Amino acid sequence: MSLEDLGREYLEQYKIIKEKLFIEREKIKKGEVSNLMMQRQKINLLYIMARDCKRTADKLLNYYKREE
Repeated sequence: MSLEDLGREYLEQYKIIKEKLFIEREKIKKGEVSNLMMQRQKINLLYIMARDCKRTADKLLNYYKREE
């Protein structure tokens, strides 16, 4: 597996996490949560995971590219 392949997998995980974030935010909007604080903590963790996946993917995909 190359770094580019691994980077693409991280991007796929990023997309999956973003979809989960959308679903969890919709639950709050619709009032489908019993514990709002726990739901917000879950959303914050998903944001962190998404950010880390995106950063890692960017680094892996651009590892061999030099800035000129």
